[in-house]
Amino acid sequence: TPHGDLKIEDLFTSVDVRINDKEYCNTNFECLTYDEASNQTCFQPVKYIVRHKINKKMYRVWISNIRYVDITEDHSLIGYNSTRTFKGKDGESRLTPVTVSNADMLKIKSLIMPRKLPRTNIISKNYPKEVYELMGYIIGDGHVEHKIEGGVGLSIGRLGREEIINKLINPLIEQNYITSVIRQKNEHDIRMCGTTIWKLLKKELYSTGKKDIPTWLFDETEENICSFLRGYFTADGSVDMNGTIKLCSINRDWIESAHKLLLCCGIASNYFAGKTENTYKGKKSGTYTNYLTVYDCKRFGERVGFLAKQKQRRIPSKYGRRKQHLDQYDFAICSITKVEELPQYNEYVYDIEVSNTHTFFANGILAHNTDSTYFETRPPSNTAEEAIRIADAVANKVNESFKEFMEQTFLCGDGYSSFIKAGREIVSDRGIFVEKKKRYILHIIDNEGERVDKMKIMGMDTKKTTMPKEVANKLNKFIERLLKGESWNDIA
Repeated sequence: TPHGDLKIEDLFTSVDVRINDKEYCNTNFECLTYDEASNQTCFQPVKYIVRHKINKKMYRVWISNIRYVDITEDHSLIGYNSTRTFKGKDGESRLTPVTVSNADMLKIKSLIMPRKLPRTNIISKNYPKEVYELMGYIIGDGHVEHKIEGGVGLSIGRLGREEIINKLINPLIEQNYITSVIRQKNEHDIRMCGTTIWKLLKKELYSTGKKDIPTWLFDETEENICSFLRGYFTADGSVDMNGTIKLCSINRDWIESAHKLLLCCGIASNYFAGKTENTYKGKKSGTYTNYLTVYDCKRFGERVGFLAKQKQRRIPSKYGRRKQHLDQYDFAICSITKVEELPQYNEYVYDIEVSNTHTFFANGILAHNTDSTYFETRPPSNTAEEAIRIADAVANKVNESFKEFMEQTFLCGDGYSSFIKAGREIVSDRGIFVEKKKRYILHIIDNEGERVDKMKIMGMDTKKTTMPKEVANKLNKFIERLLKGESWNDIA
């Protein structure tokens, strides 16, 4: 939301409407979404929050070893069709809902993440850019002494020390923030003196008693945020031989803050935790390093960059073909690193209805709640081919009707009236449906145009962990034989 990350369940404060097993809470807040019509990541009003109790499987979809979103087996995330998987025409959307209950998530492999965090409430402290750069550098590799006479220390390195002094320290001396700079004998470190800079840094970086990234920075101008990040990445960032820009820190909160600050500047990134415990002088320290990887390296070089020339010149000046194509969108894509099956879940699940887009970012991943309906084709010839032809014709007819409906109901103009689409997913020749929604067993003969011979089981007791696995497998096999045409007498 514009006020930070919030849990959906915490926003469900009252039951305003009940419809069957679902409870609705009316709201007046906004959440982050992606508007495909305008190609903008933006905040949109949330119409309501809905919750209902389930008894089904949950899955954890990971985009790094510390970032994930938990979803039910039939809840959709928004995937991105690459050139390899996209079968549409030029100009058609490459975004597609995917669920863990079908093969799409394994096939597409890429999900949508934000590139930009929209902001309207800008409040700047209007410090010189070198002050923001110095604050970033101190967060990464500096400190402010407890007493004023101790000054401010930076650890720079032998090769870049004079360059940093010329670019960062000398301008602050000219602006009367720093009175003097002392080069330490180790040729790596410097110490700065000056009442003005000591008091400023103590106030802004040590307001809680220990060094931390200030919260007010998220309301700063994009230019000043970029200046802070420039100093931070110069101190603790790197560019490898492939041109990948990384930031590392044992403080995960700082890595998460850097990720959000980059979003304020229109730069996508992702972060993960190292698995090897750090050591100091041969002894384990009990700490682990966290890493942030910048996805938009070219944008980073143009907007943030490094103070050190040695790092700056390693940044790629142009994108490859794939990234150049993605650069036109106001979103980035991330890879699915793992899909983990969780224990059977028997509690409330929550969803939100967002105006206009019907999508929202959950833990940095674009989610969407699609629905489905089944109908009987009754082909005259009673063949699978005829059933598939009828199913495809119904899907096409439904999609043809959307244009007029959108134009008359929502006054959509050309180019906007075709964004809503239905897709024919599966065709089944036999199935068993239970009264409650999304509880069925089907024998699938066609999956999105591909002839198959497999079963789809949704929400049934044989999918629950409370039933012994051997018993569930045996029952499923009995039902599969029945749905494939065997008589119950033969099965029994």
